[in-house]
Amino acid sequence: MDKQTSYRNGFVVLIIQHFLISSMYKRFDKNNAIALRGGRPLKLGRNDIPKLEEYWINHSELKKQLQFRRFELLYYQPDTNVGGGKSNIPTAPTEQEAIKLTQDELYNNLKRITESIDKVYHNLDDDSKFIIHARYFDTNVDCYEWEDIAHELTKMRQDDRVVSRNAVLRKRNKIMEDTAVRIGWVSVQAMLTS
Repeated sequence: MDKQTSYRNGFVVLIIQHFLISSMYKRFDKNNAIALRGGRPLKLGRNDIPKLEEYWINHSELKKQLQFRRFELLYYQPDTNVGGGKSNIPTAPTEQEAIKLTQDELYNNLKRITESIDKVYHNLDDDSKFIIHARYFDTNVDCYEWEDIAHELTKMRQDDRVVSRNAVLRKRNKIMEDTAVRIGWVSVQAMLTS
């Protein structure tokens, strides 16, 4: 094989690699963590709502898992120098802690989910907070169904307007959309176009 043929083959390999990498980034934008379908941001699907609701229901458990994972990363240190002498790598505890926490995928996912839920909850109006408490946080079974929540919201109103089940579900969907945007499942543009 002569030099010209080997250069040509190398060039073809580079073009193929470039095509594969560029097509991969068209499907997933790592900078914004927005999955793309055909160049458009994904919208929140019907199957995503139950998963987001599960995050809301298990919010306190997720916070406990986050604290336990932090403990595991920072204070549990398996012996990596089995049979060896002293390590000659200088230690900087603060930097090592920061590196361990930022590189751990489970810790970062749990942190993003719990912080997102906290921020969304903090920005809710009183009616939406009541929906969250009644449906996800409170263990009272008297006010769990959407109709019951709508009835309780109607009783809480100062005017004579009735809150329907569909109005409650629209508020719930808005809360779940805000949560999905904060977590990074979908983009704001996808929510605006839906």
